[in-house]
Amino acid sequence: MVLPLVSLINVNGAGEQIADLSQLDQKGWINYHYFPMGANLQMVFYHNAKKADDILVKVLLNEDEATIPVKTDCAPYYHWKDVRPYLMQRIEGFKPYEKK
Repeated sequence: MVLPLVSLINVNGAGEQIADLSQLDQKGWINYHYFPMGANLQMVFYHNAKKADDILVKVLLNEDEATIPVKTDCAPYYHWKDVRPYLMQRIEGFKPYEKK
């Protein structure tokens, strides 16, 4: 279940659509880099007691810092107020694959 979630969120560019499967290696999409045995995705939330409304999020893929396409001024952390709308937009825009 990690593959669909990481692709949906576009962690480390895993959500890029590649039409020609022979281009996967050249685009850097090597499945065992994303999904070794025991793969996991973590979102760690940090709460600042001095700034209660500024929650930070760090994304980890297999315990390594990961990126998502959200602007931040404090990498590798993201402001939750920026991440949440991005995630909601991705979820709401998801369309299941339909056979033709």
